[in-house]
Amino acid sequence: MVRVNEEEVESLLFPVPRDTIPPRKKKLANVQEYPQLQKITLHHLIRRPANHYSQKIEEFDSLFGLYPHDITDDQVEEYRRVVAQAQLQELRQAEIVLATCCTTAAPKMAHGTNVRQIIIDDCAACKEPESLVPVILHRKAQQVVIVGDEKQLQPTVRNLTARSLGLDRSLLERYADQAVTLEEQYRMHQGISEFPALHYGQKLTCVTKSQVGPAALDIWPASRAQPIAFCHLVGREEKETVATENGVEQSVYNVKEMETVVSVVTGLVQQNGVNEERIVVVAQYSAQCQLIRQQLAQRSLQVPVNTVPDCQGHEYDYVVFATTRSVPRSQVERMPTKDWMERHFGRLADKHQVNMAITRAKEGLIIIGNKHLLKCHPMWSTLLTHYRKLKKLVDAADFLRTVS
Repeated sequence: MVRVNEEEVESLLFPVPRDTIPPRKKKLANVQEYPQLQKITLHHLIRRPANHYSQKIEEFDSLFGLYPHDITDDQVEEYRRVVAQAQLQELRQAEIVLATCCTTAAPKMAHGTNVRQIIIDDCAACKEPESLVPVILHRKAQQVVIVGDEKQLQPTVRNLTARSLGLDRSLLERYADQAVTLEEQYRMHQGISEFPALHYGQKLTCVTKSQVGPAALDIWPASRAQPIAFCHLVGREEKETVATENGVEQSVYNVKEMETVVSVVTGLVQQNGVNEERIVVVAQYSAQCQLIRQQLAQRSLQVPVNTVPDCQGHEYDYVVFATTRSVPRSQVERMPTKDWMERHFGRLADKHQVNMAITRAKEGLIIIGNKHLLKCHPMWSTLLTHYRKLKKLVDAADFLRTVS
């Protein structure tokens, strides 16, 4: 098995002097190198003794490090030639190659592999043209399998015109009516999965005994049968400009909600003995994430705080979902217009993102939000009705007394 990174990642880890193709503005700190994966990662494999070209590559690495300003074009060209040969050696030996869809378009993939089967994981989050890259370029493939959940994160398309033309529709969504559905879930407690199951025709079934028994913590409203809570809170949302990987954007934060989130997390850790690594705080906005991180750090709590897209592919025992958006009850429209909904809901109206957030939890889910605002949206209204029937909709202050 060989894992192939983007060339940009390789150039950051093993920079080449006089590189004429500047990488995108991305700091080295943002490139995650997992030590346990180095033994299968291509740019590390070609530097191991088993590769015929490893010694020559290491000599170039040393030369580039010692004399970066004295390297000639001929030396760079020779280095690239040696690396290409080393990569071909590894790829031709591999039975399985791991790569992003776009990375499969690299010349080393076209010349060094003989692909017979293509499996695209998380296909629902890929733009359709991206998913087609390996299919078009590896025409000898005898089978294409696409895997994912079209009811969770969609492809990220910021251009409104492109979205209106359907670029945010994935290949998986296009073929969803022909899909084979996997109906057994091993992650969530049954009480957590009951509402998400509505998105899947109530076909989700739990498999293990731990998923159907009483919850471990005795903090849940009404009973331990469903380890869920919606904590009603009327906060005040504010806006600020924050820096993101895609530049600057207007973001939303809510101080009162932040204080409640921090108190809930503190109660889980200090009063209920939950290890910090078992908890995640999920918020829709970068500004709210930053604010919560700062306050948790002041309490010496090392609990991850992520936006919804950053949670993709991850799971946690306990999820605290901060919805952030809020308006005074007197300003909630009885018959809201589309424009009003867009202004006051933003990302909270994205059913795919909400479904992603609430399905990260294994043992407990705590949602904090303004029920008066959220009930204006059909999806949130259904969730609130579900929680109310189970007596899981409570005031945030009451829940804090229980968890603390």
